[in-house]
Amino acid sequence: MNIIRISLLPIFIVMLLQHAGITTASELESVKNAAKHNFILTQNTSTDRGSVDIQIDHAKALYWFLKSAKQGFAPAQYFVGRIYYEGTGAPKDDVKAFLWMQKSAEQGHAPAQDFLGDMYLRGIGTAMDEVKALFWKRKAAEQGYPPAQEFLLGYI
Repeated sequence: MNIIRISLLPIFIVMLLQHAGITTASELESVKNAAKHNFILTQNTSTDRGSVDIQIDHAKALYWFLKSAKQGFAPAQYFVGRIYYEGTGAPKDDVKAFLWMQKSAEQGHAPAQDFLGDMYLRGIGTAMDEVKALFWKRKAAEQGYPPAQEFLLGYI
C-alpha cells in the first residue's frame, strides 16, 4: 500500500487568489498571514487508493476573514459576505451578507460587484432593484469579470 501525502494548502491558496482577484503583494501577504494562522485545517488521510480527506474550520475562516475585512480588505469582505450568505461558519444572515458584499463592491472588487448585482436581482438582504442590479453587474463586467460579462450578454 502506497501512502500519498498531498499538501492542499497551496492549491487552496491558488484557488482563493483566482476567485478573489488578488493582484498585489500586500493582498497576497494578507492571505499568507491568514493561512499561517490555520484558518483552513487540512487533514491528510490515506487509504489503499490514496484518497485525501479535507476538513475546513469554517468558524476559524470567518474569524480571520472578519479580522481582515474590518481593516478594509475588499476580498476578505467579499468572503465574509459569502460566509453569511451560505451560512457556513456562521448562521445564515442575508442582511449581513448584503452589507459585507456592498462594502467590497464599493471598493471595486469585481466578484463582489457581480454578486451584489445578483443580490439586488433576487432581493436577497435588500429590496429587489433591477436598476441597481444592472449597475453593479456593469461595474464588474467593465473590469473584465467573465460571469458579469456573460450575464449582460444574455440580458441584452
